[in-house]
Order: sequence, then C-alpha cells, then structure tokens
Amino acid sequence: MGQQIAIRSDKARELVDKLSERHGKSITAVIEAALMEMDARDEATRDAEIAERRVRWRAAIEHDQAILREANVNFNIEDMYDEDGLPC
Repeated sequence: MGQQIAIRSDKARELVDKLSERHGKSITAVIEAALMEMDARDEATRDAEIAERRVRWRAAIEHDQAILREANVNFNIEDMYDEDGLPC
C-alpha cells in the first residue's frame, strides 16, 4: 500500500461519501478520478495559455519584421558577433 493521506474536512468527507455511493466506486477511486480531472483541466489551461502566448509573440515579431522590411534594414546573424566570433 502506498502512502496514505488524511483529509480533515467534514465537507470533503460528505462529498466523497455521496459521490462514492452515487457512482458505486470506492472513496479512493472517486478521489483519484477527481484529482485526474482537475489535473487534466490544469494541463489544458496551461497548454492554452502557452499557445496564446506564442500567438502574441509571433504577432509582435512579425510586426517588427514588417517595420524592418519597410525601412530596408538588412540584418545578418554575423552582425551579432565581433571579428573574434564573440557576441557584441
């Protein structure tokens, strides 16, 4: 048997008992299912936030690139390094 946890909340106990009876599952199964569902929602939210951040960054980069193109600014990766190959 793995590590055990103790939940000292009357409300949590009432809810887990009610759900356990309603779904015909053990208390452990109900708690595991609830935690997995919460974890999945957190992961989905995190993934959506990362995707949204990427969209904003890409839009900002494309905006800056458009400004540089309009100004005919030429930039090469070599411009970032000195004659010894060190970053400027």
